Amino acid sequence: MADSQIESIYDAIVAWTPIFDTDVSVGVRDIDQLKETLHADDCPVRMLSVTTADIGGEFAFIALGKTNTVTWSINDRLYLKGAGLAKGIESFSANLIKYTASYVGQIRDNRAPTSQSHVVSASFNPGVFEWSGEKFAGLDVFLTIEEVISGA
Repeated sequence: MADSQIESIYDAIVAWTPIFDTDVSVGVRDIDQLKETLHADDCPVRMLSVTTADIGGEFAFIALGKTNTVTWSINDRLYLKGAGLAKGIESFSANLIKYTASYVGQIRDNRAPTSQSHVVSASFNPGVFEWSGEKFAGLDVFLTIEEVISGA
């Protein structure tokens, strides 16, 4: 059976470049680059992780053959700015709307992160998130990716 391409799927999503302002670069940290601390001057930054109720994703056989599907849930969280720096939701809501629209464009342009996977759905949830004891305004993006793994 062929191996999963989850690392390539993940790398493809890391390479996406959603923006909210052409003059502002959004950093990105994948699962290998996550750090214990995050500071306001690190923002804006995306942090990606695989997250599912069943660690590793859902797994199913297709018919009776050796083809399988795996459904991955990937969390791509944007830490826009330290919540202490935000002057209420009005100070960052326009940027989150622009970022969300740009992210939707990234999904549209990259619907298949690899040759054997595709984006099934995405949800966007703005909020205030905590990392290393500090609060940050940002956006949670949950991607559902279906991967088809062919048998040998």
